[in-house]
Formats: sequence, C-alpha cells, structure tokens
Amino acid sequence: MVGLRRILEVSRAVTLDCLCPRLCVRCRKEGALICESCWENWTVTAPPNGCPGCELDKAGKICTACVGTWGLAGLASMDSYADPVLRRLIGAWKFTGDRQAFGLLKTHLCLFAERLRPYHYQAVTWVPLHASRKRGRGFDQAELLARAVGSVLNIRCEPFVERVVHTPPRAKTHAGERGKDDMAGVFVGRGTSPERVLLVDDVFTSGGTMDAAAKALKEAGAKEVWGLTLARG
Repeated sequence: MVGLRRILEVSRAVTLDCLCPRLCVRCRKEGALICESCWENWTVTAPPNGCPGCELDKAGKICTACVGTWGLAGLASMDSYADPVLRRLIGAWKFTGDRQAFGLLKTHLCLFAERLRPYHYQAVTWVPLHASRKRGRGFDQAELLARAVGSVLNIRCEPFVERVVHTPPRAKTHAGERGKDDMAGVFVGRGTSPERVLLVDDVFTSGGTMDAAAKALKEAGAKEVWGLTLARG
C-alpha cells in the first residue's frame, strides 16, 4: 500500500511538472522550485519575537498585560510571513504536497530550533489538524515539523493535544473576522501533558489556534507552553 501511494505521488509530481513547469519561488525563473542562485542568496532572518498577544514586549515571552488571558508562555518564529519566498514554500508544501519544499522548510526550522536548546523542554507536540482534514491532505504539516524538531533537540515528540471540533481553515477567514477566543473548545489534551512543552505549528497569525491548543495542554497538566512556528503573520 505504501509503495503504491509513493508511485502515485511520483506520477502526480511528474504530471504537474509537465503541465505546470516549476517557477523559482524567489526569482520566478522556470526550472526549479528554487534555483541554485536564489538558494545561495536567500537568508532566513528571525523577526523580533514580541509578546504573542500584543507584540509590544520584544523579549519573546508573554507580557504582564497579556499573561492572564493567554495560554502561551512565549513564541519563537523563524521568519515573517511577509517573506514571499517563505510564504510560497509553505504554500507549495501544504497545498500541493511538494516534498522538496518540505525538505527546505524542515532544514531551516531545525537550524533555528537549535537556538532553543537552553530552554530544556521536556517534550515537543504540535497543533493538530482535524482527522478529516488530515485524511484529505494526506499529512499533518505541524506534526511533520514537530517530529523533525524533536529529533534535532533529542526530546520526545508525542500528540499531547487533539482537535475535536472541525473548523474552517483560518487562512480562508478574513483577518478582521478572526478572534483569539474563536477556537475555544476546539482542542482537548490527550493524557497527562509534561510540565514544559514546545508546541509547533506552521504559521502564527492571530494566535487563536495555537493559544487554544496551549490552553488544552495546560488543562492536561502543562505548566509552561512555548510556541514555535515557521512564520509569523
């Protein structure tokens, strides 16, 4: 079954390349997902990681004004979602299953995650897709990122939180219509959570999804939940 799925994936990729030739995500030149020159010249620069709630405190942790209403203790994002290269790589991976895009993103996120070693997390987990959406997509992007981070940090990675309510994709909801508390009750903890957890997702925008998952972890026993994402909107 796995072999057949892989054959179908390769066939699909070849067909797409024939019908829709690849354009470099940086210079838009035809030929590769990212051309050699652009790969050598593209750098990932972590944005100032402000308070996840108000963005005013630049220490990366939740500020005193927001601490009472947020489940997250802090957030680290690899880059800004405004970076067109990063945004296109994420889109190519999430929506077309491009394995090369995933490889590039994983490499950069693992290098960024190395900076987090001194924080001594006990475990890594992720903001999960609903089971029905995971079946439709064929993978959970946050899970794949979390398992890569757990491997590079040499700490266990397990599904300590579950999405029990199916919700529309946040990317399809207008930013002005997103509220931090819209996702209340969407997640529940699975078993007993470790006290200090690193919670991984691909993109942090309004923060409602990641914060709801963090609160579910805290209800399951976590004392501190820190977020890690590829991009911050």
